Amino acid sequence: MARNRKIANKIAKSLVVPIPAMYDNYGAINKLSVFHYLQFLKGEGVDCVMTTAGTSQFNMLAKRDVAALNLCVASEGFSSYVLGLPPTNTYRTIEQIKSLQKLVKNKKRNKCVMLLYPERYYDDASIINHFYKSADASEMPVIIHAMFMRQGNGGWYDYSAELINKLVEHPNIIGIKEETSELGKAYSMCNKINEEDCLVIAAGGSMRRFNALKPTGVQTWLAGVGNMFPKAELAFRADTSRINIIKDFENPMFAVFMKMGWHKAMREAIRQLTLGCITNGEPFAKITLEEVAAIKNVLEELKNKCQRHGF
Repeated sequence: MARNRKIANKIAKSLVVPIPAMYDNYGAINKLSVFHYLQFLKGEGVDCVMTTAGTSQFNMLAKRDVAALNLCVASEGFSSYVLGLPPTNTYRTIEQIKSLQKLVKNKKRNKCVMLLYPERYYDDASIINHFYKSADASEMPVIIHAMFMRQGNGGWYDYSAELINKLVEHPNIIGIKEETSELGKAYSMCNKINEEDCLVIAAGGSMRRFNALKPTGVQTWLAGVGNMFPKAELAFRADTSRINIIKDFENPMFAVFMKMGWHKAMREAIRQLTLGCITNGEPFAKITLEEVAAIKNVLEELKNKCQRHGF
């Protein structure tokens, strides 16, 4: 469908920024905090955002809180956005899609719904059946959260190119959020995807992952540094030959953040920059004073680099 191709092309040219859950003191979504953060991103030039199971912490949220977060994102006027839904059985997934459509029906932007498979991997047919039925029921184009999953007979399964190519044969499935367990496997898989029919948003490594997968034809990526310093990643999005941005921003940040856990460090960095994440939901790992200091140091380093780069 022409509409779906337009939306896919719009997202393909954008930096996709994931939105963390913001909590009040009772563990529900703090809408004011979410809006404050979204306004920051928009003011920095971000035009595409996403709610997603990991960063948005769907497992920590009640159904009404996922809806509240998605409505905040849909209400802020980004030129395109992807609204994730928690994984559940096919019947309830369709229910969730219909509820989401009612919630955002007056938001006339380029919007998609993103779905995550709820079960272990047994065979391709079960996955195709779940996503085809869900896509049939959706008025919004569908993106598949292609994250590795447990296998029913033990071990782990990564989405194959054959399965993804079959999924995007459905006219309402426009692409994937690529989240393969290993970079080498990701390259092999992405290299066999028909990128003419499939939008690929690389995730789990930000600019460096995109840079490694770029020869396969992947179109864009999920931000990392951009959650705190959007202009740095937007500059790389505008010119992906600027490898110095990875070196100056992503390398020092990842060296610190990955040791303590990306989401833990990211939430603390957003808090230190007074952009949100004032409160964490429970359960969530407590941050140590040493970690707070390490994050503060790298943020100061990157602020100085922003000035030198003119961001």
